[in-house]
Amino acid sequence: MLHSISGDLTTLSGNFIIVQQVNCQNVMGAGLAKSLMTQWPQIASDYHAYCTEKSDLELLGHVQTSILGEHQFVCNVFGQRFYGRHGHFTDEDKLLSAVKVIIAHAASANLPVYIPANLGSGLAGGDKKRIVAGIKVFTEQYNANVYLVNYTK
Repeated sequence: MLHSISGDLTTLSGNFIIVQQVNCQNVMGAGLAKSLMTQWPQIASDYHAYCTEKSDLELLGHVQTSILGEHQFVCNVFGQRFYGRHGHFTDEDKLLSAVKVIIAHAASANLPVYIPANLGSGLAGGDKKRIVAGIKVFTEQYNANVYLVNYTK
């Protein structure tokens, strides 16, 4: 089931998978990524190590997972090759393909998935309606518990 909630992803406890979009340029430090790596510095070191193993084109569409604890994960989805503050950087096809894999895995492991409500459509400028529609389809397809989180402190 797809739920819409308000909250702060950095304050989650219990079992969870957090999904965030990252770029393929080995640069992390704005938006949700900055908040998550401040809370869990391992996310940044895992991301940087993974980026050095592949070219930017090879990274696009991949998922890199940081294990924070037993049944606590952050999945970095390489859904944008480049980054910036103005423009359309999200590759919705690559993003949604990766999110589908995460949701399928989460459903089989009975883990809730938390996704920022503006995944791929905030700083990265993606098509929010298309992204949310895709997430809804995958949530229903795999009978998963997915939470779209609108940020509030």
